[in-house]
Amino acid sequence: MSPSVVEQEKLTQWIAAHGTPQQVALRCRIVVAAAAGKSDVAIARATFGEPQTVILWRKRFGEEGLDGLWDIAPGGDESQPMR
Repeated sequence: MSPSVVEQEKLTQWIAAHGTPQQVALRCRIVVAAAAGKSDVAIARATFGEPQTVILWRKRFGEEGLDGLWDIAPGGDESQPMR
């Protein structure tokens, strides 16, 4: 999994944006760390999550790209920063 330059820039923007929902920013951090070559276990430790969560979001990004990171749970804030 290797994000394009444009995707990498967008991921970085979303991580820094105050309007990005926290769960989306976490997913972006997972993808960025995976692209940097970190293992699923290392990413899970760094994000205080589970390896299964890292695997899920790496897979989702691989299949759906950036749009796949915006799956918001019911009742969540569905606003998105400008793409």
